[in-house]
Amino acid sequence: MEFFSQWFNPQCHRICLIGMGNPDWGDDGCGCQLAHLLQERCLGHPPETSRVDTGLWTIIDAGTTPENWLAALAGEGFDRWLWMDAVDMKCQPGSTAFLAAPQIASQFPQLSTHKIALSTLTQLVESRGKTTVGLLAIQPANLTWGTNLSPTVSTTVEALADLMAAAWALSTGSGGQIPPPPRRIRTDDPSNKMLHPEAALAAKPTAGGRPC
Repeated sequence: MEFFSQWFNPQCHRICLIGMGNPDWGDDGCGCQLAHLLQERCLGHPPETSRVDTGLWTIIDAGTTPENWLAALAGEGFDRWLWMDAVDMKCQPGSTAFLAAPQIASQFPQLSTHKIALSTLTQLVESRGKTTVGLLAIQPANLTWGTNLSPTVSTTVEALADLMAAAWALSTGSGGQIPPPPRRIRTDDPSNKMLHPEAALAAKPTAGGRPC
């Protein structure tokens, strides 16, 4: 995927990955789960804190309050900053899309139930001049209170975690210790394909992937 080759290449410097959402609402917690799995794969064991620093990568499970992390991270000089969240793009469950900062600002002024719109948070991050911001959006299937991730979205999250962990291993030069490629994702399954950004922009999402 072009997204992975551009964002997670060995020449990349410091990257901040922030998963967000509410795990109590089924697939709305997919961003948090992705952050957790990525932390676990990079560390080699379950994380003990919401923030994990692994070489040049910082991985955070921000839950429903990503704005609370901005002050602490402001002076750390990240080159790239990636939000990871559930977004209702009106497409097949488990589909994913990458959106650059201008697309977040113009098409999705309010992506979720976070206290501050994600577009505003993105502007705050980019206002420091150095950091490039993007969004990795995942189409939810189930947004019912008190449920876990749906099987379809769980498969997508696991596959993304494998791909991103492999990119991390390459960026750190960890002797080729790269996780095996994902086995549960099929390239002929439309529910697991990366959407082109224009496809994701065809429909505006509801708040946090849940009906307003």
